[in-house]
Amino acid sequence: MNWLRRIFKFGSFSMGTLLGSNLLRNSDTYIIMGFLNEASVAMYNVPNRILGMLDIPIQAFSSADYPRFVDLIHRGKHNDLQQGFNKGLGLSILVVWPAALVVFFAAKWLVVLVAGVQYENSYLILRIFAIYAMLLPLDRYTGLMLDALGIPKRNMAKVVLMLVANVVLDIVVLTAGYGLEAVAAVSLITYSTGIVFGFSSIKHVVRIQLLQSLSLAIRLILSKMKR
Repeated sequence: MNWLRRIFKFGSFSMGTLLGSNLLRNSDTYIIMGFLNEASVAMYNVPNRILGMLDIPIQAFSSADYPRFVDLIHRGKHNDLQQGFNKGLGLSILVVWPAALVVFFAAKWLVVLVAGVQYENSYLILRIFAIYAMLLPLDRYTGLMLDALGIPKRNMAKVVLMLVANVVLDIVVLTAGYGLEAVAAVSLITYSTGIVFGFSSIKHVVRIQLLQSLSLAIRLILSKMKR
């Protein structure tokens, strides 16, 4: 019965993380609706839709890496785990960061292309989102490692912390009279908070090694190209 209890506990925390993530993703919209109006929500959601495309490759890499991480942890292969973490993180960064830079510099054109000229003014929001999108690989892989290590409670705590920070700061900036750009900028603080919390929780197992991650990912891509 112990294994059944562990599975139930893991599932309950994972479900809490999923619900918290959905609330976090939509919290800006709910708060903008409460403080401003539907037109502001529509203006904010256009960049959000474009940003969603950058999450697709991260989801693909992390879904493939999760079972591999779990297996390495169970076999006590800590060096291989660090290398696998570096590779997955590095590949995600190599895909997302260049794409985020393209989105940043082509923000106005992308907004007009996707939603029409009436939403052109939301390009500044998209530029802020492009900056915070560069944090997404780090955030996703910290949460992934927390689950792989069998401590989903910490992952749920991370998401709850981010949700509370996001809601409180959104309310503060809107109450102070700032606009949608300030709400978007709050995401930078929110995800930075989650990353710091996440890495502080896994640093006893794996470390963040950006240079090694990028180097490993580049070598892997070059080796594939030579074949």
